[in-house]
Amino acid sequence: VGEGLRGLNKRFKAWSAYNKVSLDEAPLYLSGRSADFMTATSAHEVVDSIRYATAGDSISLIVIDTLARNMSGNESSPEDMAVFIGIIDRVVRQELNCTVLVIHHPGIHDKTRGRGTNALHSAIDTDIRIYHPDREIYPNTVRVECCKQKNEERVDAFMLDFHIVDWGRIDSSGQRVKSGVLIPSDQSPDLFSARSE
Repeated sequence: VGEGLRGLNKRFKAWSAYNKVSLDEAPLYLSGRSADFMTATSAHEVVDSIRYATAGDSISLIVIDTLARNMSGNESSPEDMAVFIGIIDRVVRQELNCTVLVIHHPGIHDKTRGRGTNALHSAIDTDIRIYHPDREIYPNTVRVECCKQKNEERVDAFMLDFHIVDWGRIDSSGQRVKSGVLIPSDQSPDLFSARSE
């Protein structure tokens, strides 16, 4: 986690409260800092830490949040992105035999693609875009669409609503602590289409 660690912990608690499922014993591990996946040495340190934390258990998924916070290079440079992709693939994915999910911000002017070079999009198997189709009319609704699926059939687009959850905790100032969870929306994805602004 390169950003939003406090918020992520609150989201976990909101998800747990909303779904009435405890995550206390879940095989879920959360790092408290980012890493630099531009060097194999740093990536091997991450792999070693994961192996230590999981005590040799098999790993299904690693989430890198976000690309920019876990890369010392320039995300607009095809050469730097090639290094990042190569290290993620060879050192992390292959050594741990798992799926790697990289969260990446959209472009500043073109919201239909990730920031920087197209090298990442070309190298990945699956590209899922999540965005607000209309913040003014539907401020708490996001559209999820599959923009690329290399080896499988693409899933249909769907909508999710951000639902606020109060899990009963009071902070030091006496305020109720709340966060949100994404739940299926009644809105149809057919009402919205990808747009670049």
